This record gives sequence, structure tokens and C-alpha cells, in this order.
Amino acid sequence: MKIFFIILAAGKSRRFKSKLPKQFNIYKGKMVLEHSINKAINSKIFEKIILVINKSHLKYIRKFKNKKIHIVYGGNERSISSLNALYLNLVLMSIFLSKWTILPSLNFGS
Repeated sequence: MKIFFIILAAGKSRRFKSKLPKQFNIYKGKMVLEHSINKAINSKIFEKIILVINKSHLKYIRKFKNKKIHIVYGGNERSISSLNALYLNLVLMSIFLSKWTILPSLNFGS
């Protein structure tokens, strides 16, 4: 069975009161988002990581060069971002032609 990890990171973090969205702030020397991505990669459980981001945040994630990470743009609402990730999941799974499982994602949105 192929398992994909979906990270919803398209939020603008309006309540966080920072110039940077919270998922891109530095915590213990790395972006908050980077901690989650590294945990998912190092776990060796997940076939792919689907990272949902805001188009305007692309400049922050250019450093993530890993063939397991697939980027998809979020929508105006969290529900649209989730659907975009699920759609990509279906497309990728149709390529693998196997069963798929959706695990809970981490909330890095606003």
C-alpha cells in the first residue's frame, strides 16, 4: 500500500502577527515547515509528500529539493486547499495503480 503525507501550509497566518507566515518562521534553526517535512521523509513510511502552499509563498520553499515532495497550490479556503491535495493524491495514485490511504495532515494554515 502506498501512503502519502499531506501538509496543508497555504495559510497566511493573519493571527500570528509576524511578517512571515508561521510555517516559514525559524524554530531550532529550521523553518517550522521543514521540521514536519524532515520527519515525514526520515520516517520512511510515506511514498510521497504533498505540500499545499499559497502561490505567493513559493519563494520560501524553493530549497526543498526532494523527489518525494510534490507541490500543489492552495485555494482561497482551507477546504479548497484540501481538495487540491486530494486531487493530486488521486492523480499520483492512478500512476502507481495501487490502493491509497489518507492520514491526517498538520495544520500550518492561518
